[in-house]
Amino acid sequence: LDDLRGGMMFEVLGTVVDIVNPVTDRGVFRFLVLDVRPITLSQQLLRVSPREENQARDLLDDLHRRGRTPFEYVREEVVKKLGIIELSDDASFSRAIDTSIIAAFSCGQVGSTPATLHHLVVGPSGVGKKLLGQIVRALQPTFSEIGVTKVTDAGLCGAASRKNGVWTHTPGLLPRSHGGAFVAEDVHELAPGVRR
Repeated sequence: LDDLRGGMMFEVLGTVVDIVNPVTDRGVFRFLVLDVRPITLSQQLLRVSPREENQARDLLDDLHRRGRTPFEYVREEVVKKLGIIELSDDASFSRAIDTSIIAAFSCGQVGSTPATLHHLVVGPSGVGKKLLGQIVRALQPTFSEIGVTKVTDAGLCGAASRKNGVWTHTPGLLPRSHGGAFVAEDVHELAPGVRR
């Protein structure tokens, strides 16, 4: 960072890893930095209006005065708006919420590879898998979700059709959720062709 001191702001590209100690079952997040680039304006990174930038700056100043982090703020807002209670009793579910929030905010590109985080949630009924999808939906402006009984190859990937000699393409759920989130529940119940 000393070599990039000329700018006041930086775009940091990296990935977040959730490391769980198997003995204590306690988790910790680590951020692996892949690249750091100077930027001159936050609008370059966020693509926001000056009014939105001022609102965000005011919120960040308020959080700083109260000794809170932006992540704590987002986590509390998500928990409150979705009506989640009794998180203190379940460390695994609490970590899963944190991972969903981090995944929702992951973006950018490393070389030609998207830097978005993907995760697979596996577990028995009633452990909160659907709730994690709702968290991502609340944080992502672009979101698609499938029900296993109502999706076909064309509905998932897209379909081409010819009408009056002209080919048209209708994008499926996957391309429509590009740059956002896509949730597929009960993937094991999908038809083998759709799963592939």
